[in-house]
Amino acid sequence: MGCMLFCGFYRFVVKSEIALTGIYNQLGQIIFGMLIGTSFRQENLETMKLATLPILFQIIVLVSAGFLMGMLLSRLTPLDRSTSILSSLPGGLPVMTSLAEDLKQNVGIVAVVHYFRLTIIVLTMPLLMPFLGLLEVGTKETGVVSVPMDFNGYLLLGLIGVVTFVLNHRIRFPGGHMLFGMVISGSIHLFIYPFGDTDGIVKLIAIVFLSVSIGSKITLETILLLRKVILPAGCIIITLVTLGLVLGVLLHKLTAIDLNTALLSSVPG
Repeated sequence: MGCMLFCGFYRFVVKSEIALTGIYNQLGQIIFGMLIGTSFRQENLETMKLATLPILFQIIVLVSAGFLMGMLLSRLTPLDRSTSILSSLPGGLPVMTSLAEDLKQNVGIVAVVHYFRLTIIVLTMPLLMPFLGLLEVGTKETGVVSVPMDFNGYLLLGLIGVVTFVLNHRIRFPGGHMLFGMVISGSIHLFIYPFGDTDGIVKLIAIVFLSVSIGSKITLETILLLRKVILPAGCIIITLVTLGLVLGVLLHKLTAIDLNTALLSSVPG
């Protein structure tokens, strides 16, 4: 977040463009996709099989609510419909800003709205869960042994990254850099070659790449436009977060997923 804000501040002070931000965004998407893919576990698939219907219901409700809120936001503000929908859909900050970048929408507005939503979640969730008596005390033993990724694993991930980059430049699918990287690495990790756990520095590199590309899109015009958007966007954020909390509790009640995981899976961060 600090990197994104610094880049935005830099754009205010220095009017020139930051070089290679398009490449930074693509590389960040690819690395994030592969990090998600290599985090898949066989036991997660078993849980998903047993909870398929509740999870599908949750996804449909959240996406539909986000889509409708986006349509409402476009009517209440000067934002165009596409930017409004991307600002309201319950995806993570890296995912939605990358999608906005690929679709040539207002990345600055999408980034700031999702940043506010993420900030609200980070500040309120630790306070709200104990207050509602929802926090499950104690640490659950997952039974998953952490195994660091070896050199061959990193080499294979690098090859997957190159294949993903070339593939999406041929297909040009919006969000494809992250999606293809996730699908390819996840499939190999689950069924062919278990990668092990990547070093934390890999995630930091992805965050820096994406933060620079996002922050470079935040201009003075973005901030001026945001003044007309912030109130209705804030109402939408609160509505979606509340809906996510309700669906998280419901998901916990209907499945074997523990409460904390269900809430974190449902709240649109």
